[in-house]
Amino acid sequence: MTSRRFLPTELAALTAILLLAAVFRYWQIAEYPKALHYDEVINGLVVQDLLRGKLPGLLTYDRAREPIVFYIMAVPVALFGPTPGALRAATATISLGVVGAVFLLARELIGRRVGLLTALICATTVWPIYHGRLATRSILVPLVMSLALYTGIRAWRTRRKLYWTLAGLLFGAVFYTYASNFF
Repeated sequence: MTSRRFLPTELAALTAILLLAAVFRYWQIAEYPKALHYDEVINGLVVQDLLRGKLPGLLTYDRAREPIVFYIMAVPVALFGPTPGALRAATATISLGVVGAVFLLARELIGRRVGLLTALICATTVWPIYHGRLATRSILVPLVMSLALYTGIRAWRTRRKLYWTLAGLLFGAVFYTYASNFF
């Protein structure tokens, strides 16, 4: 088990990794990928409905589409307008959270160095970057699942009620991130 205390060098390395991840995720986000994917278009239309006041139910929306990501996407679209870049900015930000979450999980399981290496791999490999640059719902799965696993492991090791509560809430929230999680 690793120490909960973060070292200054560890925080500096994580900050550098997150900055690198941000460059890969935000650089020319409005232009690349060139065309909007079908799911991005549908998600953009749902966000427009939200911004017009048509609020979905808690569990599902528009044929099993989970509404949590649309509420997140609505913020940059409301601020910057209905553009591909604004729609994708929310998922790029969630993808940055994934880099931080896998760092916490790997650090808790194995140690500081493996945590940083895992974050670096997540920050620089194709699929995490690609899914972070698309305005699709699936990017919430690795974020919420990584945080759920991290808090579950912390709960097991520390026996603190706060971690057990957070782990339960996060494992429950996984079901609201993507329809395939119901299986």
